[in-house]
Amino acid sequence: MEQLPEPTRSARNVVTLTGAVCSELLPGFSVLKELYGIYLDRKIEHHREELVKAIEAKGISALSELSDEQAEFLLPAAYRFFEQVRLGEFSHNLKILAAFIAGCVVQRSCPAEAGEVGRFARQLEYLDIQTLNVLSASLKLRTKIPLEVNPNEPFVSGGGILYHFPEFFSEADGPKIRSSLAILSSRGFLYPDGGSETGKTEESYYLTQDAWLLHDYLQQ
Repeated sequence: MEQLPEPTRSARNVVTLTGAVCSELLPGFSVLKELYGIYLDRKIEHHREELVKAIEAKGISALSELSDEQAEFLLPAAYRFFEQVRLGEFSHNLKILAAFIAGCVVQRSCPAEAGEVGRFARQLEYLDIQTLNVLSASLKLRTKIPLEVNPNEPFVSGGGILYHFPEFFSEADGPKIRSSLAILSSRGFLYPDGGSETGKTEESYYLTQDAWLLHDYLQQ
């Protein structure tokens, strides 16, 4: 992080800040650029446009002056975003991460810290579409079956998802769903019930606040 460009007064808008970060990641004569060539250049530029558009969608012009707080947040946040691009993160996760950063840039009451972007990026890292679909189904299951008697009762399970969403999953998907639930649990989007009651055949889970945060971006 020592090499991050300083957000000078003449470079405090989305275009110049993201451009500065890109130039740091791909300096003109680096071995990395020579190896990846035009492919990586185009990939980074494509996702840079995606990040800029996500921020503009929140009402901030790409050429408008950012506040000190916004510039100080966006610089390391963009750096982490482009690191994920360089490391080959899935496009669907980069889109979610761009939307998350954009939301943080316009946050006023409690400004976000750039570390939150790194944390969110780690949680998302290389989650495939199947796993995100399982999380989406888990969230829909919560709203489909209100827990009026005991709101703390665990309700997410592979069997429950198969039963309530036959239009999306078949019995053959059972092992993949259970694997996805375990992965989501390891990322902090779910946490296991951990009970050992008689007759229990599979783990059931609770949704976390992070899962509900991701839910908003899955709908976009």
